[in-house]
Amino acid sequence: MRSTYAARRTALPAALAEHAPGLAVTGLAAGFHAVARLRGTADERALVAARSVATG
Repeated sequence: MRSTYAARRTALPAALAEHAPGLAVTGLAAGFHAVARLRGTADERALVAARSVATG
């Protein structure tokens, strides 16, 4: 299980860096959670609405 979680801890920041550059990710050292923070100028409601439209 440790190797599975280690692989996920490595994959998550890599995927976020590719798909959401500029996102600050913390908490990975704790193992089971991560906190992703939007940039100060990001509009969370607009991002959620746009994603909802994109995914139907």
